Amino acid sequence: MTDYRFETTWRLRASRQDAWDLLYDGEGWPTWWPSVRQVEVLEPGGPDRVGRLLRYHFATKLPYTLTFEARIVEVSAPARLVADAEGELAGRWICDLREEGPDVAVHHVWAVSTTKPWMNALAPLARPVFSWNHAALMHEGGEGFARRLGTTVSVERGEKGRSPLPAVAALTAAVMLVVRKVRRRRRR
Repeated sequence: MTDYRFETTWRLRASRQDAWDLLYDGEGWPTWWPSVRQVEVLEPGGPDRVGRLLRYHFATKLPYTLTFEARIVEVSAPARLVADAEGELAGRWICDLREEGPDVAVHHVWAVSTTKPWMNALAPLARPVFSWNHAALMHEGGEGFARRLGTTVSVERGEKGRSPLPAVAALTAAVMLVVRKVRRRRRR
Protein backbone atom coordinates (compact mmCIF):
# COMPACT_ATOMS: atom_id res chain seq x y z
CA MET A 1 0.00 0.00 0.00
CA THR A 2 1.09 3.56 -0.70
CA ASP A 3 0.40 6.26 1.87
CA TYR A 4 -0.96 9.72 1.10
CA ARG A 5 -1.84 12.71 3.24
CA PHE A 6 -4.03 15.39 1.68
CA GLU A 7 -5.20 18.57 3.39
CA THR A 8 -7.82 20.91 1.99
CA THR A 9 -9.66 23.82 3.57
CA TRP A 10 -12.92 25.25 2.27
CA ARG A 11 -13.45 28.84 3.51
CA LEU A 12 -17.02 30.07 3.16
CA ARG A 13 -19.20 32.94 4.28
CA ALA A 14 -21.65 30.72 6.13
CA SER A 15 -22.53 29.66 9.63
CA ARG A 16 -20.71 26.70 11.07
CA GLN A 17 -24.06 25.07 11.90
CA ASP A 18 -25.30 25.29 8.30
CA ALA A 19 -21.99 23.89 7.02
CA TRP A 20 -22.15 21.12 9.62
CA ASP A 21 -25.71 20.15 8.71
CA LEU A 22 -24.78 19.77 5.04
CA LEU A 23 -21.56 17.86 5.70
CA TYR A 24 -23.09 15.60 8.37
CA ASP A 25 -25.67 14.35 5.86
CA GLY A 26 -23.23 11.92 4.22
CA GLU A 27 -25.81 10.22 2.04
CA GLY A 28 -26.82 13.63 0.66
CA TRP A 29 -23.36 14.40 -0.76
CA PRO A 30 -24.32 13.45 -4.36
CA THR A 31 -26.81 16.34 -4.38
CA TRP A 32 -24.02 18.92 -4.16
CA TRP A 33 -20.78 17.08 -5.05
CA PRO A 34 -20.89 15.98 -8.72
CA SER A 35 -18.12 13.38 -8.40
CA VAL A 36 -19.96 11.54 -5.64
CA ARG A 37 -22.07 9.24 -7.81
CA GLN A 38 -23.72 7.21 -5.07
CA VAL A 39 -23.75 6.78 -1.31
CA GLU A 40 -25.23 3.68 0.29
CA VAL A 41 -26.08 3.44 3.99
CA LEU A 42 -24.83 0.01 5.08
CA GLU A 43 -25.30 0.44 8.85
CA PRO A 44 -27.19 3.27 10.59
CA GLY A 45 -24.93 3.68 13.63
CA GLY A 46 -26.07 5.15 16.93
CA PRO A 47 -28.19 8.23 17.64
CA ASP A 48 -25.21 10.55 16.97
CA ARG A 49 -24.28 8.41 13.92
CA VAL A 50 -21.11 7.00 15.51
CA GLY A 51 -20.74 3.57 13.94
CA ARG A 52 -22.67 4.60 10.82
CA LEU A 53 -21.22 2.85 7.76
CA LEU A 54 -21.55 4.41 4.30
CA ARG A 55 -20.27 3.19 0.94
CA TYR A 56 -19.09 5.99 -1.35
CA HIS A 57 -18.66 5.79 -5.13
CA PHE A 58 -16.49 8.66 -6.44
CA ALA A 59 -16.02 9.25 -10.18
CA THR A 60 -12.53 10.73 -10.33
CA LYS A 61 -11.06 13.11 -12.90
CA LEU A 62 -8.92 10.19 -14.07
CA PRO A 63 -10.47 7.19 -15.84
CA TYR A 64 -11.40 5.24 -12.73
CA THR A 65 -13.99 5.20 -9.98
CA LEU A 66 -13.06 4.87 -6.31
CA THR A 67 -15.34 2.88 -4.05
CA PHE A 68 -14.74 2.76 -0.33
CA GLU A 69 -16.63 2.39 2.91
CA ALA A 70 -16.44 5.02 5.62
CA ARG A 71 -17.40 4.33 9.23
CA ILE A 72 -18.04 7.35 11.45
CA VAL A 73 -15.86 6.98 14.54
CA GLU A 74 -16.16 10.44 16.11
CA VAL A 75 -18.84 13.13 16.11
CA SER A 76 -18.40 16.43 17.96
CA ALA A 77 -21.22 18.55 16.54
CA PRO A 78 -20.82 21.07 14.99
CA ALA A 79 -17.03 21.03 15.07
CA ARG A 80 -15.54 17.65 14.14
CA LEU A 81 -16.36 14.55 12.14
CA VAL A 82 -13.98 11.58 11.81
CA ALA A 83 -14.41 8.46 9.69
CA ASP A 84 -12.26 5.42 9.00
CA ALA A 85 -12.14 4.25 5.38
CA GLU A 86 -11.79 0.73 4.01
CA GLY A 87 -11.87 -0.57 0.46
CA GLU A 88 -9.96 0.94 -2.45
CA LEU A 89 -8.82 3.59 0.03
CA ALA A 90 -7.92 2.70 3.60
CA GLY A 91 -7.23 5.21 6.33
CA ARG A 92 -8.85 8.15 8.06
CA TRP A 93 -10.74 11.30 7.15
CA ILE A 94 -10.83 14.09 9.73
CA CYS A 95 -12.97 17.15 9.16
CA ASP A 96 -12.84 20.15 11.51
CA LEU A 97 -15.18 23.13 11.20
CA ARG A 98 -13.95 26.39 12.73
CA GLU A 99 -15.68 29.73 12.97
CA GLU A 100 -13.53 32.56 11.65
CA GLY A 101 -15.57 35.72 12.17
CA PRO A 102 -18.50 35.56 9.73
CA ASP A 103 -16.84 32.67 7.89
CA VAL A 104 -16.46 28.97 8.47
CA ALA A 105 -13.32 27.02 7.64
CA VAL A 106 -14.01 23.38 6.78
CA HIS A 107 -10.62 21.65 7.10
CA HIS A 108 -10.31 18.14 5.62
CA VAL A 109 -7.42 15.77 6.25
CA TRP A 110 -7.31 12.52 4.30
CA ALA A 111 -4.57 10.19 5.60
CA VAL A 112 -5.11 7.18 3.37
CA SER A 113 -3.42 4.34 1.55
CA THR A 114 -4.35 2.98 -1.83
CA THR A 115 -5.17 -0.72 -1.90
CA LYS A 116 -5.50 -1.36 -5.65
CA PRO A 117 -2.40 -3.16 -6.95
CA TRP A 118 -2.22 -1.03 -10.10
CA MET A 119 -2.32 2.19 -8.06
CA ASN A 120 0.46 0.97 -5.79
CA ALA A 121 2.56 -0.18 -8.75
CA LEU A 122 2.24 3.23 -10.41
CA ALA A 123 2.67 5.25 -7.21
CA PRO A 124 6.35 6.15 -7.69
CA LEU A 125 5.52 7.87 -10.99
CA ALA A 126 1.86 8.69 -10.55
CA ARG A 127 1.88 10.25 -7.06
CA PRO A 128 1.72 13.78 -8.52
CA VAL A 129 -1.21 12.76 -10.72
CA PHE A 130 -3.07 11.20 -7.79
CA SER A 131 -2.40 14.37 -5.78
CA TRP A 132 -3.72 16.51 -8.65
CA ASN A 133 -6.77 14.26 -8.94
CA HIS A 134 -7.53 14.58 -5.23
CA ALA A 135 -7.11 18.36 -5.37
CA ALA A 136 -9.48 18.59 -8.36
CA LEU A 137 -12.13 16.50 -6.56
CA MET A 138 -11.84 18.58 -3.39
CA HIS A 139 -12.05 21.83 -5.36
CA GLU A 140 -15.20 20.58 -7.10
CA GLY A 141 -16.62 19.47 -3.74
CA GLY A 142 -15.93 22.86 -2.17
CA GLU A 143 -17.65 24.66 -5.03
CA GLY A 144 -20.70 22.41 -4.81
CA PHE A 145 -20.79 22.78 -1.02
CA ALA A 146 -20.70 26.58 -1.33
CA ARG A 147 -23.39 26.62 -4.05
CA ARG A 148 -25.68 24.55 -1.84
CA LEU A 149 -25.11 27.03 1.01
CA GLY A 150 -25.72 29.99 -1.32
CA THR A 151 -22.23 31.44 -1.03
CA THR A 152 -18.76 31.25 -2.56
CA VAL A 153 -15.70 29.33 -1.46
CA SER A 154 -11.96 29.70 -1.30
CA VAL A 155 -10.29 26.30 -1.59
CA GLU A 156 -6.82 25.97 -0.08
CA ARG A 157 -4.54 22.96 -0.41
CA GLY A 158 -2.31 22.07 2.49
CA GLU A 159 0.12 19.77 0.71
CA LYS A 160 3.29 21.27 -0.70
CA GLY A 161 5.00 20.83 -4.03
CA ARG A 162 2.18 21.02 -6.54
CA SER A 163 3.06 19.38 -9.79
CA PRO A 164 3.54 21.51 -12.87
CA LEU A 165 0.79 20.92 -15.44
CA PRO A 166 3.04 19.33 -18.10
CA ALA A 167 4.15 16.65 -15.63
CA VAL A 168 0.56 16.03 -14.58
CA ALA A 169 -0.55 15.72 -18.20
CA ALA A 170 2.23 13.28 -19.05
CA LEU A 171 1.64 11.14 -15.99
CA THR A 172 -2.12 11.22 -16.53
CA ALA A 173 -1.61 9.86 -20.03
CA ALA A 174 0.63 7.09 -18.67
CA VAL A 175 -1.90 6.16 -15.99
CA MET A 176 -4.71 6.09 -18.54
CA LEU A 177 -2.74 3.69 -20.75
CA VAL A 178 -2.09 1.32 -17.87
CA VAL A 179 -5.72 1.45 -16.72
CA ARG A 180 -6.92 0.63 -20.23
CA LYS A 181 -4.56 -2.35 -20.41
CA VAL A 182 -5.76 -3.63 -17.04
CA ARG A 183 -9.40 -3.29 -18.10
CA ARG A 184 -8.73 -5.15 -21.35
CA ARG A 185 -7.11 -8.01 -19.48
CA ARG A 186 -10.04 -8.26 -17.10
CA ARG A 187 -12.50 -8.49 -20.00
CA ARG A 188 -10.71 -11.55 -21.42
